[in-house]
Amino acid sequence: MLIDSKKTLVIKIPKVLSVESVDKFHEELGALINQGPAMLELDCSRIDLVTSSHINLLWEARTLCLERGIKIKLCFVSSGLIRVLKVLDLHEIFLGDKNELPEDALHQDHMEFQAIGEFKLEFRAEANSITRALAEFRRYLSKLNLPMKGVIELEIVFYEVVTNIRLHSGVSSDATIMFNANSLKNKIVMVFTDQGKAFDPTSKEQNFDPDKAIKEKKKHGFGLTMITRMTNRMTYERRDDRINVLTLEKHWR
Repeated sequence: MLIDSKKTLVIKIPKVLSVESVDKFHEELGALINQGPAMLELDCSRIDLVTSSHINLLWEARTLCLERGIKIKLCFVSSGLIRVLKVLDLHEIFLGDKNELPEDALHQDHMEFQAIGEFKLEFRAEANSITRALAEFRRYLSKLNLPMKGVIELEIVFYEVVTNIRLHSGVSSDATIMFNANSLKNKIVMVFTDQGKAFDPTSKEQNFDPDKAIKEKKKHGFGLTMITRMTNRMTYERRDDRINVLTLEKHWR
């Protein structure tokens, strides 16, 4: 079979990462790589909100392409994805020297924060309920008068935590996740409560070295680094040997 080494092929990153969608992505990715293109474009247009699982997929695609001498390029990259790559020190690896976000969106000194008090949510540990809960949290954040970077990071942290509860805590889709947020003058405090299996993220190694990850062909571990670097303080408590309480603080200054 003749291979056109000058051609560019495109693959879309799935929006919702289920076992089925990830398996389909890997199958399609393998088929495209076997065609031996000069470049593979990773179309990120479907990604509404970034999770560590999306980063895992991008990383796996990059690793496989590099092994075959195929260049990769990200296209239709959202501000949220750019911010996550920056936080993980993967910005230059995936995007080169492209700008992160407009400068006026990065600085907070001129913003007048609105401390509006407590916000509470209870929702089921399934995808649609989480999506609706995120929409409610976004409405709350819109009242705080935060810069774009702060809003993006808080949304990503919220979605990453509750998605991890849904996928990895062992709870059923009907189980309840409780979320409290309290905006104060200089910070926001977020508390996530669930009845899944015990997991203390504060006991895990939180340093992520992209150079080391490249050498070790690392595929996982991005989520905890994302959460840690987008917040200022994390504490965990296991109550009555059945309730997980994760508290995160993000400071404005």
